[in-house]
Amino acid sequence: MVTLPRRVRGAMFVALAVGFLAGPFLLRAAAVPMSTPTVAEPGSLLALAAPASVAAGAILLVSGGSALSGRALAPRWSLVAPAIGVAVGIGFGVSGSTEGLDPATLSSLDLGVLLSGVTSFVIGGALVGAALAPVVLGSLKGDTVTLLAGTVLVLASIALTPAAAFATLAGLLGGGVAIALLWAAGDNSWRP
Repeated sequence: MVTLPRRVRGAMFVALAVGFLAGPFLLRAAAVPMSTPTVAEPGSLLALAAPASVAAGAILLVSGGSALSGRALAPRWSLVAPAIGVAVGIGFGVSGSTEGLDPATLSSLDLGVLLSGVTSFVIGGALVGAALAPVVLGSLKGDTVTLLAGTVLVLASIALTPAAAFATLAGLLGGGVAIALLWAAGDNSWRP
């Protein structure tokens, strides 16, 4: 088996993370209609791709950045992944559209901060998936504080997200795939 230096793997993880984090924006740019998924509308299940992509990208970015610096990812630093997931989710939802709104009631600051309806779903799913990083690393490395913080983030996001079952599914898929990729790539920070 060929092993690559840690910094090369880190660069590959960061490049892959940028691709995953750009995924929801590319879907929106392609004018794919996004709404909160329901079982009644099978076409709405495409919305699962956005939080899964953000969750995977956040975990890969944190782990790749750590590998670029030449260090293994510390469990406490893995708590940055949920923050990245939330920031990208909010960025995904920000819209400059003012259709159907009375311009007289909007200030100039409000125009750039109108959030789309699917934003809370994307943020919740991304938070569930990205919070898997501190849960997994906290349990593997014996860091109880990180494990508890990650668990609280997962449970809180499940409780507050619309369509919680779909958000949890999307987050677990995205975060699980990213962690499996990091485990398979031989990064020692993801092994016991």
